[in-house]
Amino acid sequence: MKPEKNTPKSADEFFVLDATGAEIRPRSLSNGTIRHLRANGMDPMMAGKEGIGAVKAVEMFDYIQDHDFAGIDFSKAANNDVTKLLRDSYNASFGRVAEAKNS
Repeated sequence: MKPEKNTPKSADEFFVLDATGAEIRPRSLSNGTIRHLRANGMDPMMAGKEGIGAVKAVEMFDYIQDHDFAGIDFSKAANNDVTKLLRDSYNASFGRVAEAKNS
């Protein structure tokens, strides 16, 4: 099955289509999610030069999707689009809107 394509008009309007065709846009994460990421070594801002590593990054995105986007079915969406949505949501949580828009 080919992933659904989103068609944003500009980088400012990035979204991912869920399985129902609804447009899901990046949004700030809950404070509880950020605290969980930090407590479990999954917050890139707290990691230093070496970063959090690939395994922790995957765990971070899975946690964000399972908790801040719970109940949204991304099964028809392209994985790279969902990953961008999750990354942009993380960035938006710290007021890094310009960076989120350009990532």
